Amino acid sequence: EELNLSVITSSLQRPIPLLEVAPRRGDTTWRRAFFPNLHNATLNNAPLGLLPLSLFPALRTLRLSATGSNTTNPGILHLGRILACCPALEHLSMLGTGPKFNIALDENKIFDSWTGRRDTMGYVTLHALRELRWTNVHPDVLQYFFSYFPAPVLEVLDVSFIGSPTALTPAMTVPRSRGPLPTADSFINLPSLRTLNAEFGNTDAVRRAFSRLSFPSLDVVSLGSTRFLADSLPSLPRPDSIFFDPRLTHLTELHLSVFAIQSDGAYTLLGYLPSL
Repeated sequence: EELNLSVITSSLQRPIPLLEVAPRRGDTTWRRAFFPNLHNATLNNAPLGLLPLSLFPALRTLRLSATGSNTTNPGILHLGRILACCPALEHLSMLGTGPKFNIALDENKIFDSWTGRRDTMGYVTLHALRELRWTNVHPDVLQYFFSYFPAPVLEVLDVSFIGSPTALTPAMTVPRSRGPLPTADSFINLPSLRTLNAEFGNTDAVRRAFSRLSFPSLDVVSLGSTRFLADSLPSLPRPDSIFFDPRLTHLTELHLSVFAIQSDGAYTLLGYLPSL
């Protein structure tokens, strides 16, 4: 029911297919293993391209993590291939890692594994996903992720952004192809999201991350800044500069940490939150 897999190195000249059964005597074929009762999986530094398909029909929790200096982020096609094989997935964590958006999205088709052209891929709807936890995220990538992976029943989003939107870190992945970033007149809707937790080191990050996301059912918001200076605190951005629609009519809890809030800013903030 539970799997913990950590790959020490991904630089093998002849990589062994992961989670497959070794050939029997006199046979050279690696046979696919099947885990119908696997509910929880943790994959650390695991090359997703080496994982076979149709492994996790009952998987509820998937944790992807990357440690060390030689780690590489999976391509969006490899991540899509795995998530498409997890129809019951409810909890997804990506810790210090995230996909490379090196394949353009075809919004008119559903993901179909490896068939068809490989310069585009269809979307993968995460029908059961209720919680997403993602660390070391570039603010622009969040909108891309939900374009490739719609999450209609997502209830909890917990993200921490990299210190600066322009910084380059091993886990930062800016889309290489012009894909489905929303235009000025469009947005991505997360209709079931109830709780939003965000931590960031630059106020521009939170503006860029959420300005094209809609949260019509949001109950709880927690915003925290990691940028603490001895002589000053960062100012809290105006809600209309953070959210696509700043009128959070269902919000009953608001948690703020390491911010300077001016009196007029507080008055404006409360005007958008009638249920607080």
